[in-house]
Order: sequence, then structure tokens, then C-alpha cells
Amino acid sequence: MNFFETHTGLVIAVIALVFAILFHIVIMRPQKRSAFVSFCWDLLVFLICLAGISIIYYSALPLMASS
Repeated sequence: MNFFETHTGLVIAVIALVFAILFHIVIMRPQKRSAFVSFCWDLLVFLICLAGISIIYYSALPLMASS
């Protein structure tokens, strides 16, 4: 077993966190929003990325297992 197989949830969360950080740097910083609004948007983007990556991974899992 490799690291990805044993810590799948952690790896997916880290990937979603990277996307949320990139969103914050590219989109939110130039807008000069308040800290609370930026935090709410960052949290929303993180949760959307986490859900999307999880859905894609876990729906592809049977395909990976069959091959």
C-alpha cells in the first residue's frame, strides 16, 4: 500500500486546499474585501473543491478497480 491508498481523504483535502489558496491569491486579493468576506469565500471554494474532487475520485474508483 502506498501513501495515497492509505490517506486518500487527506490527499483530496490537500488538493482542495491548494485550489482554495490559488483562488484567494488570484481572485480575492485584488478585490480588497474584508477579512470575513474573504474567509467565507475561501471556505466556500474549499468545500466546493473538496466535494468535486471527492465525487470525481469515488465515482472513478470502480473503474480503476476493474482494470
